Amino acid sequence: MAKFKNVSPLGALDLALVGRVVAPGEVVEVSAAQARHLEGQADWQEVLPKRGGRKPSRPDEAGAVGAGDDEGEEQPDGTAE
Repeated sequence: MAKFKNVSPLGALDLALVGRVVAPGEVVEVSAAQARHLEGQADWQEVLPKRGGRKPSRPDEAGAVGAGDDEGEEQPDGTAE
């Protein structure tokens, strides 16, 4: 089963696939066959399962190797530091 969230700027949507009106921000669970109809539509955002595990409480717990040794590495936005 897949989950999709109504992210439409128009608000509530009548979703015939589930036979009811879906409120803004509401998440609905649909079958794999129904999900194929919603994928790629701007009004629907797939809700992915959260990853397990805990978040580090301190930066030194994040497992950073060579901290402070990142000169010249590419950043997520594609620029070099």
